[in-house]
Amino acid sequence: MSEIKEKIQKQQQKINQEKARLKRLRAKATAEARKVDTRRKILIGAAMLAKAQNNEAFNTNLMQVLDQYLTADRDRQLFDFPAMEHHQHENGDY
Repeated sequence: MSEIKEKIQKQQQKINQEKARLKRLRAKATAEARKVDTRRKILIGAAMLAKAQNNEAFNTNLMQVLDQYLTADRDRQLFDFPAMEHHQHENGDY
């Protein structure tokens, strides 16, 4: 193999290694963002539950919001909501 072809091959290997490194870094950033998002949701939920325990009007409002928002039967069961059949969202989408 000529010297130029070897240099090209080495550079291509470096490029491939850097692409793999970039892919790993992006995956790590995505995973970290998911963790932060999950933590926020947990904290929001904890705050809402604490407020709902001490405020009946807030609890009623929260349950109405959840009843409208939750569409998966397994999620609705957690709050003793009835299962939904072909529920249409307010904007008309299923």
